[in-house]
Amino acid sequence: MKQIAQAQGIRVRGFAPSAEAAHGLGQALGIETETMAALLASQAQARRELRQLWIIDEAGLLSMKDAHALLTRATAEQARVVLVGDTKQLSAVEAGNPFKSLQAGGIVTAYLDETLRQRTRELKTVVQLIAQGKTVQGIDVLDDAGCLQEVENTDLRREQLAQDYLKLSLKDRANTLLLAGTNQERLALTQTLRAALQAEGRLGQDTFTLLGLRQKNITKAQARYVTMYQPGDVLVPTQDYKKQGLFKGQQYSVVSVDRENQRLLVETLGGQVMGVEPGRCPLKSIYTVQEIAIAPGDQLRWTKNDRAAKKRNGQRFTVEQIQSDGTARIVDKEGQARQINLSGKQYVDYAWVSTTYSSQGTTAERVLALMDSSTTNRESFYVTVSRAKHHLTLYIADKAELMQQAQTSKAKENASDYISLFQGVQTYAQTSQTNSQIFSAINGRNFEQQVGERVGNRVAQCLAASAVGDNRNKSTIDATGTRNSTIDPGDSYNASELGRQIESFAQTARGYLDQQAILECAGDFANAAESINQGLEQLERAVENRTRLAAAIDGLHQTIERQVGQRQSRKLEQGIDADRGISAKVNYADLWQRYSQGVTTRNAAQLDELIGRRALADGQSRKAIALMLVAGSPIVRQIYQEQGKAKALHYANQTAKTVCTRLEPSVEYPTQSQIEIGD
Repeated sequence: MKQIAQAQGIRVRGFAPSAEAAHGLGQALGIETETMAALLASQAQARRELRQLWIIDEAGLLSMKDAHALLTRATAEQARVVLVGDTKQLSAVEAGNPFKSLQAGGIVTAYLDETLRQRTRELKTVVQLIAQGKTVQGIDVLDDAGCLQEVENTDLRREQLAQDYLKLSLKDRANTLLLAGTNQERLALTQTLRAALQAEGRLGQDTFTLLGLRQKNITKAQARYVTMYQPGDVLVPTQDYKKQGLFKGQQYSVVSVDRENQRLLVETLGGQVMGVEPGRCPLKSIYTVQEIAIAPGDQLRWTKNDRAAKKRNGQRFTVEQIQSDGTARIVDKEGQARQINLSGKQYVDYAWVSTTYSSQGTTAERVLALMDSSTTNRESFYVTVSRAKHHLTLYIADKAELMQQAQTSKAKENASDYISLFQGVQTYAQTSQTNSQIFSAINGRNFEQQVGERVGNRVAQCLAASAVGDNRNKSTIDATGTRNSTIDPGDSYNASELGRQIESFAQTARGYLDQQAILECAGDFANAAESINQGLEQLERAVENRTRLAAAIDGLHQTIERQVGQRQSRKLEQGIDADRGISAKVNYADLWQRYSQGVTTRNAAQLDELIGRRALADGQSRKAIALMLVAGSPIVRQIYQEQGKAKALHYANQTAKTVCTRLEPSVEYPTQSQIEIGD
């Protein structure tokens, strides 16, 4: 296809889900490639090329949102799109399964029915059976071929896989893919394998502990809320947010979380501390920090693209040497060696073991897979068994359990998949009417005559084949299909007797068809009833959830009104601001928000002091500053939670006193005992 397109002057480009997959696609086809994310993030070309062909590899991993953006971009650039993938494999993490929807909608589709990756008869048979939905038969073939290792205990399963890996030669190890279902299981298997390799002497002793950044498994919508963050998380914007002081690609470590005001206190690499509202910077990535022990001989991989440093997401490399300060000499798969520094927070992870999801599209000579009960399903099982060329071993707890899990589909669904519940349900009357029409069409001609003609034709074909294959009585068949030689008397049939047999057979066939029609109607009716019941259950749950939500909202409104009323009453009774002319309705949290905009410093205590100085310069009183700190300062809130109310009030009063004393030493302010701060 590439040669045909290029011969006609068409520019061929390839796109894949990850940078490493795109690199492999480019090497295999000899075309320019890029990731899907890079394509969608780039600007459309000002000068359109009239003839382009875009090849999208692993199209099943496209979400509905990305697929819509892709086709919109292709339309704008007048590019023709070829989607390559398999709907039986894993789908996108985000919502939707557009690759399946496009095929169901009638997109022109070409199929590759021959298995090319698998090189052994057993593996070819297994992959074909599973692709046809015959999962149980496929697992039986794997068992007969010795591809299943049953070990009930989880730790012992990991140990068994590690020992089998150590039995391989160094060449076979380099061509072996190790798989696990989840990241947690991947890391556990990695630690087991590293301990075994260190005992063997193939892996050196741990020399340096790297701080690796692993992306949190949350959606873009969830990342807008501070409840999804923990101190120590790292926020990395994917575009500039100058009003908040955030810049693309920079790392901001979360120091504390202010849930009441929906703000994060973050620290830059330079040590500056500032407040951030995650809801106002939607385009960002969130990471957790994990400690990764590194030893000479370790296999690692980059987890983020960096074109300037020539790093690809998913690209593997081996650590040849590493010092205690993080200085390391590494060698990639292409044999390129270089010196790097792994200190600080790095986009790096172990590469000894891969997850099933990340292995989609990968090929290996040998696969050793640790099957996890929580993630094994029809799609992941199909991906696992179809990665190997020659050798496959699955480490399982129980064969019967595997059969059950591997038949359960977890494929992403679309909203359109449920339209059939309302539009595609045939009633029993409709089914009966359809069957009546079918039988009317059959009865339009003599039913016995139709059956007789088919049986007669079949008998003639059998006799002709018998005559051709008989060396003692060779004969030919003329152009009309009749024999030139006479039929052996032993092979002849009495016409009248055959007619009676045909009539009896026809009656039996008619009864069988009637029975089948009834069974089909009953099955359709049962399916329709089940679908309706499921729909009713969903509606009932929705109504129940809506009722509960309404009650919760009413309760929340009442609580807020009660608390606000109590707080205002307390402030009015205590006369907090009467002597300074400030209204009791001042929202001190709003004051904090106003004066903290654009303020950055190296620690949280200095942040409180700087904000207090801005408030004082704007005419706010010492009492107002103290109350503002109580309402908005993360440190006050932290002290309140850890040491109690008295310590928190003392800190707020002392900070306000320090601010006022430093700026206006000639002015006397009331002592701490004169300032009363409410809850």
